[in-house]
Amino acid sequence: MSATGSRTVQRLGAVVLAPVALLGALWMGQRAARAVRPEASSAAVSSAVVRPTAASRLSTPTPTTGTGFAGPDRAADAPEPDVHETRTWYAAGRWWAVLNRAGDGALTIWGLRTTTGPWVDTGVLVDDRPFARPVVVWTGTELVVASSGTRDYAGHALRTNRLTWDAGSSTWVQEADFPVTASGNPAPGVQLGVEPDGTEWLARQDADRVVVAKSGPSGLEHTRFAPLPGGIAGSDVGGFDLLVSGTTVRIAWRSKSSDSVHVTTWDGTQWTTIERHVYGVGGIGPVTAALAGPAAPSTLLVLLPTTLPSRGTNDRDPALLLLALDGDRVETSVVSRGEDGLAGAGLVVDTDQATVHVIAVARPAPRDAGAPRHPSPVVDKTADLSDLAFAPGPGAVVLYGDVGTRLAAPVVPGTAVGPTRGLLVMVAGRDLSGWRTTLVGGAGVDAGTLAQRTGTVDVVHDTFNGLQPDDPRPAAWHAGTSAALEADVVDAGDTGRALLVSNTDGGPASVACRAIPASRAPVVVRADVVAKGTAGTDAKLLTLKGPDGSLASARLGRKGQAGWSGPHGRVIGGSVAMGTPLRVTIRVDPTARTATVRIETGSGVVAEGADIPLLASGKAGPDEVCVGPGSNDPSASLLLTDLLVQES
Repeated sequence: MSATGSRTVQRLGAVVLAPVALLGALWMGQRAARAVRPEASSAAVSSAVVRPTAASRLSTPTPTTGTGFAGPDRAADAPEPDVHETRTWYAAGRWWAVLNRAGDGALTIWGLRTTTGPWVDTGVLVDDRPFARPVVVWTGTELVVASSGTRDYAGHALRTNRLTWDAGSSTWVQEADFPVTASGNPAPGVQLGVEPDGTEWLARQDADRVVVAKSGPSGLEHTRFAPLPGGIAGSDVGGFDLLVSGTTVRIAWRSKSSDSVHVTTWDGTQWTTIERHVYGVGGIGPVTAALAGPAAPSTLLVLLPTTLPSRGTNDRDPALLLLALDGDRVETSVVSRGEDGLAGAGLVVDTDQATVHVIAVARPAPRDAGAPRHPSPVVDKTADLSDLAFAPGPGAVVLYGDVGTRLAAPVVPGTAVGPTRGLLVMVAGRDLSGWRTTLVGGAGVDAGTLAQRTGTVDVVHDTFNGLQPDDPRPAAWHAGTSAALEADVVDAGDTGRALLVSNTDGGPASVACRAIPASRAPVVVRADVVAKGTAGTDAKLLTLKGPDGSLASARLGRKGQAGWSGPHGRVIGGSVAMGTPLRVTIRVDPTARTATVRIETGSGVVAEGADIPLLASGKAGPDEVCVGPGSNDPSASLLLTDLLVQES
């Protein structure tokens, strides 16, 4: 981008961090002069933009339009966005979002039926944990979701999920072998980017450094989070954002101790970093990055609030800056000043209209004596990409909360918007019963049918076909007992890949378990297995567990007795030769506290039982499935070729 009288251009090596007297030199150009002190602004404001006084701005009556529409409700323990979150996307002619469903608060996919609502829960499960924070990336063919809790518990671990759009059924379908545990630890504030081949990049802040993990193209295996090489972004990080475009990975971050912004880039072979000095940005705070689009494909836009001390309602110091970085230049635009009172800002680029939107929460308008209070507004500040000149003032109101509610950071899409889609803005807040939504411009929704879930829906489907025999076992599978887990991905011939659970030391049973979405609704689990071993104890063909212990378990004795565990011991329903491929299906109904078990071969049912009392309370429903061979037999093994978990 070229410099103009209303834009700031800084060249590498030409910036000097100086006392206040040199700020005009640091922020070159007319916009820079306006950013330093209010008295320098009057000559720089063009005739097309009239800056309202602080008094007139804050006394403007609250508009009656732009209130948006309510819903859906939020679970009581669902976290509010404290910074810009990406949980919405546009696909198949409408807007979608990952939101908490009613009841248990699990995260599901919701669709916007019309431009004025309502939001409709499709029932497609993304994460069963109501406390998890999601971040989504829509690649154009695949929806990738990373979600994590915030506490240092195993249940708050980082998970990733992948779904695709099935045009035939007009619904989202979870891909086989997902979700997966990307990290056994929580990753609060994790950022997600996806390369064209499916490689996921995950980044989070660990104290004052950025740590990064990545997956293979399948997304089934992830590296551990680790610092970048050479100490890059290894200290002094006050906030960051991750941006993946093609095979280029960018991490934009601000320094805690100095007024500088850094961009660390992976070009496929090495990491490099550039540093740009910008007055007033040193310290801790959010960073949001986006590419300017086809018109300026190498220009990186970075939005960040300053850390300058507040001067009150007449504060003319810059409070929110937009940087345009291109090569050795950085151009600084003042989005808002302290008197505007903007917070929780998000950045959206409209490449079709060549504009950039900054969506933020503003202060409520002041009220006259005896008059009712005004609600907090969500505002949109817009500028052309050609000059990035934002009009003075807080911006245009697009949405309101309720009077007395404290709004959280608005949720805006992470991808570019356009004239046919509009700009979807959502906001939650303290004492606000649900989400508040508005669609700024655009048609937003086509006339197609928005399908809702009926019957059963797949929530886990492990086939292992995305893995290679030399790959480590999927991270979702872990040891279910104190015995070491012997489990490997193997080639199972015509059935594809499989998970082989062995017991080569001949000691206690090696049991493989994986978490499944907890649900109080009836759950059906189907496992295709092959058990071997004749000298040990029962093979655990399939066991469903809940918080209180085992709920139902199908077993195969060393002499081929097929059956299940009941409250009074093992029940034998039939016999089958060891090594026979079996399909085991268990249905658990937490409300009725009963289970149904079926064990069958390709030629018919071997054992079947209904209304079997659960082995434990089961009020919370199953949250884990386990399989494993018999113990005390070094030849014992169990081959799992397919696992399907459905919620009804």
